[in-house]
Amino acid sequence: MAKASLIRIKYSLATTIDVTNDEIPCFYNPLHYHPEVELTLVEQSSGVRIVGDSMEFFGPGDLVMVGANTPHIWKNEQQYDNNGQKIKAKAIVIKFLPDFTGMSIFDLPEMLLVKKLLFETSLYGIKIEGRLHTVVERQMKTLVKESPSARIISLLGILNTIAESNKFRVLSKHTVSKSERQDRVLNTVISFLQTNYRNRIELDKIATIACMHKNSLCQYFKLKTGKTIFNLLHEIRLKQACDLLVNSNDSVESISSRVGFFSQTLFNKKFKDVYKMSPIAYRKQWSAVTPNF
Repeated sequence: MAKASLIRIKYSLATTIDVTNDEIPCFYNPLHYHPEVELTLVEQSSGVRIVGDSMEFFGPGDLVMVGANTPHIWKNEQQYDNNGQKIKAKAIVIKFLPDFTGMSIFDLPEMLLVKKLLFETSLYGIKIEGRLHTVVERQMKTLVKESPSARIISLLGILNTIAESNKFRVLSKHTVSKSERQDRVLNTVISFLQTNYRNRIELDKIATIACMHKNSLCQYFKLKTGKTIFNLLHEIRLKQACDLLVNSNDSVESISSRVGFFSQTLFNKKFKDVYKMSPIAYRKQWSAVTPNF
């Protein structure tokens, strides 16, 4: 079975700036790229985010700029409310071509920092954090309510805020050339792990689903993400365990088995390696700052 190509999305923008703020079943699933720059503020949902060669967990408040033609994906976890209903995904997403104002404006010396942000730095993907996050989030929520012409001015203001602050974190170690956009293996593996983390998972099964030899798959995955497949699986399981420790009264033993750790000893060890405390200590820490169940 041939490996599928990454999807190249070509948006047909009705306006210079495309703005969405919808509640949808899930974010766009395939690993993809497009000629537009994308500024995304996650308001509801969590899961795994890939930008270039960076792979991280995301949650509400995640604010990231992805440059033109940079492969990316926000891959949702399955989340449910207290009534057992699936929680939808919600985000403010602003898409625009790098030269949305025309290239001549970027020849102005005053626009040097914005030009570098759009045409160089954003190609690696940037995560906006701290006080800068607060400012940009407010600006984005204002832009959503504005007229099309006012949005152009506001977007320039947002870009200038980001460029002048330089208080953001670059995500990818290198830009991804077109020759590297060859498959959707990462998307396939991550989807499988997110769906099946509660079960016993064998490498042979993952390799079969990814249509690769297991040795080649392990090397490829580590090269692209800096993590092994089972490192990511443990992270997914531990993240789910943390949610249950905070939001349920289930025993630690019950939680460990529910998230796919069939050895209590392994669960405790992995938990302490990542969070530097036991599951019980983690629950006590959070019970001090959250309401009683």
